[in-house]
Amino acid sequence: MSRGAIIWAALLASAPACVGTTGGERVTFTAAAAGPADVSGHALSFTSGRGFHVVLTRATLHIGALYLNQSLPVSGAQSTDCVLPGTYVAEETSGRDIDLLDATPQIFPDYGDATATLALAGEVWLKGPGSVSSPSDATPILIVEGQADDGNASWPFAGQITIGKNRLRPVSDPSQPSAHPICKERIVSPIALSPIRPTAGGTLLVRVDPRQLFVNVDFASLKQFSTDPPRYGFVDADADQPSISLYQALRAAGGLYAFSWLEAP
Repeated sequence: MSRGAIIWAALLASAPACVGTTGGERVTFTAAAAGPADVSGHALSFTSGRGFHVVLTRATLHIGALYLNQSLPVSGAQSTDCVLPGTYVAEETSGRDIDLLDATPQIFPDYGDATATLALAGEVWLKGPGSVSSPSDATPILIVEGQADDGNASWPFAGQITIGKNRLRPVSDPSQPSAHPICKERIVSPIALSPIRPTAGGTLLVRVDPRQLFVNVDFASLKQFSTDPPRYGFVDADADQPSISLYQALRAAGGLYAFSWLEAP
């Protein structure tokens, strides 16, 4: 049975228990994603958490799927697999690339499905068109370009992140070979949100603030790829502090992603 079929089986089973809703009926909605609302133009200038002045000229994120969950797990609780405990109430699985330097909502290709049930948590799936559990995925999930400086030196930079075999974690305990499945590297959850109740014809909007990706990046430690002209870059692996920090920030559930619901006009 597919993940979507499992979700809908759970939704249909739980619908009669809904209280104070419109009966938990099934609805379709539009899904969209965008950069922060204050982005204007084709560049974003900001000061990072480490005090670097950054001018970001490209930031493209591939979102493979979005989910809403009826429950927000207790802080510190760890699920044994990649599915949150609770009931999934909405899904958008068509996927698309998002320009994070554009504040305009960018619509996903297909409609999403939901029930009119209150949701308290969201998920962002960072994957290509294949299975979330497949070790191989060459899809560029994040592509960034720009320049950083500290007032004394500057670092023109570029880089991309994929989440495939390069992100498989070594198994330290042979008795638990599935303790760190690749799906856990691709699913950002749980993302706390103001309660959302999907409604027919509404829009699920996810804003992604690329400034949060560079909060802890030490640009002075970037790998240099050329001297004439000088070019620096992030490595698509846990190779150095900047690359590790960028990858960790991409998968952080707090601050980077913000869900909201727009009612149909």
